[in-house]
Amino acid sequence: MNKSTIRKWLGAVVVLMSVLAVCPVASAALPGAGVYFSKTPIDPNNPAGLSKSFQAGDPIYGLLVVDKSWRELYGGKTEIPVMVVMAIDDQDMLEYQYITLKGPLVNNRFMVLDIAPEPARMTAYKDPNMVFGEGKGNRKIGPIGFTFRLGELGTGTHTVQIYVRDFGTKHAEGSFAIQGSNYAYYAGLNQKYLNADAQAVTLPPAKMTDKQMDATMRKLLLNAGWPGVHRIHIVDKDWWYDRHSGGDSPIVGRHIAAAALYKDTDGKYYYRLCTFEQRKLITGGFGALELTDQGRKIPIPAENIDK
Repeated sequence: MNKSTIRKWLGAVVVLMSVLAVCPVASAALPGAGVYFSKTPIDPNNPAGLSKSFQAGDPIYGLLVVDKSWRELYGGKTEIPVMVVMAIDDQDMLEYQYITLKGPLVNNRFMVLDIAPEPARMTAYKDPNMVFGEGKGNRKIGPIGFTFRLGELGTGTHTVQIYVRDFGTKHAEGSFAIQGSNYAYYAGLNQKYLNADAQAVTLPPAKMTDKQMDATMRKLLLNAGWPGVHRIHIVDKDWWYDRHSGGDSPIVGRHIAAAALYKDTDGKYYYRLCTFEQRKLITGGFGALELTDQGRKIPIPAENIDK
């Protein structure tokens, strides 16, 4: 290779590096921090068709964007509980609960947030790396909770605000106006989501295996009047320690949660998220396991009992 060719090659490399330096990566296509809405699903890498105005009966999709990755924003955590809030007409905290992000999702600067999607285009509740908590009335945050509130609205125009709350900080917020004389469409959507969610219910995954504790839990549940126990999953990774008055005060006991699946007297299957406790003894150890809370009944389809 002669000197002239080398100079041309080096010049091309410099030009290419200059171009790469100003070209945005895919995530740079995201808008700034905020919550954005559309009548069609939003592609995070190419947000289009955004709107702040809807008519009753329109499907509504959201995209929640923060100014850095969730992992950076929440101090390097690998499981990140993000508090998402819906307020309508300045009635704060109507629907709120954590959406816990895990796995690769913690490295994103965004969260795809269905508000009132068409059932066939809904993505919520399907990704195991995105766990939706339950808020008021045991309603899941996300489209189940959001459409419950939208379905309650009366004739007129309403302002809907959605934001991420982190103690006193709002990492992202946005709002839209919705107008109409009949909001029953959203109540209908809510029921469709509930039906689909009920058909997908399985026992929460086990995070601890302890055959001896499992056997003791079964005995306690039978003693509490349960007709039987089909399966138990201990859903906590370890014990939670209870202190007298928080902080570094003395430990008075410890507790752990387990999902217990059973067939009730009506012939249908349910599970309950139960709490079991052990009280701290004067000797320094812990006492016998006790059943302290049996949780609410959650129906589970018969075809899902062993999934």
